[in-house]
Amino acid sequence: MRSNLLKTILMGSLLAASCGLQPGDTIRNGVFGFATSARYQAFSIQADEVGIARVTASSERNSYFPVTMVTDGNLGTAWAPSESDSTPTLTFDLNRTQALTGMGIKKSPDGITVDVEVSTDGQDWEVVEEGLSPATATMDWIDLPYVETRFVRLTFHGATSQLLVCEVKFYGDFTEAPAPTPWPTATPRVPGLEVTPSPSPSATPTPTASHRPTPRPTTRPTPTPPPPEDEDCGCDVTGGGFILNGNQKVTFGFVAHHNPALGPSGNIQVVDHATKTRFRGRVTAVECDGDTVTFSGTLRGGGTFTAVVTDNGEPGRRDTFSFSTGLGVDLSGELGGDRPGGGNIQLHKQRCD
Repeated sequence: MRSNLLKTILMGSLLAASCGLQPGDTIRNGVFGFATSARYQAFSIQADEVGIARVTASSERNSYFPVTMVTDGNLGTAWAPSESDSTPTLTFDLNRTQALTGMGIKKSPDGITVDVEVSTDGQDWEVVEEGLSPATATMDWIDLPYVETRFVRLTFHGATSQLLVCEVKFYGDFTEAPAPTPWPTATPRVPGLEVTPSPSPSATPTPTASHRPTPRPTTRPTPTPPPPEDEDCGCDVTGGGFILNGNQKVTFGFVAHHNPALGPSGNIQVVDHATKTRFRGRVTAVECDGDTVTFSGTLRGGGTFTAVVTDNGEPGRRDTFSFSTGLGVDLSGELGGDRPGGGNIQLHKQRCD
């Protein structure tokens, strides 16, 4: 019994270390020692965080690593599944149907992949991503094709006897990136040189000739010019809904980022209900031109795709979506066609500060 206890304590220490201080960690968002990837830092402040009402797990290692640790907001705590659980899962209830475009996750070790499924009722599940490889021991950003769902299930594959999931967050639609908030600069305190403010005099004295104030300069500092109108500061576009192919729906969901610092990214899922064909692809190129965005990439299973979307304002009925592949598939139209509703496409151009 004593050896089992020592084993549990040792394993707990090793697992906890995986969620703790990492090489090169700095203070971020007031939390010390918890690494976050550049993509997570960039995109998590632009997207609306989606609340999680409840999370359940297929198993728990022991009471030191309960499932509640993945949503406690602390990157230094973790959930661990049972060592005998070869395909552990986490199931999240978002309390109501909401739009998702991405997620943040911190896990370890290397070699573990994640599948993402969604469901509106918790019974019928649809795979939206599979074989994802988030960064190890770092809060990382994962793009999800725009999807409206209430439940999300993560399934883990690989060396799951060592799996540790430190934190999971979900995000909805994007907005304009807020201006960064600078850290306050503290004035260093030198012992013996503290300055005690003097009380305000009751009357303003007339300065003597030897103590006249220095006249202010007549020239004003040159203001910093605004960035050029054609400067490329990046954009994010998300969308979901359907167009019509004859009398049959073509449903879609996508997210595409053009970030000058991080490069293009995103993904797309398209289902042609007439041919019962599903396409899933990763975005590798994004071009923003006015209210229209063209993005392209590679399809799962081989091949390429190109999508062209236009945000024509709210409520989205006049937005357009087109999707083509290198194999001759060509689908396009206004969202919903002549039917009421049909989805929405949202384009957000980022600021240059």
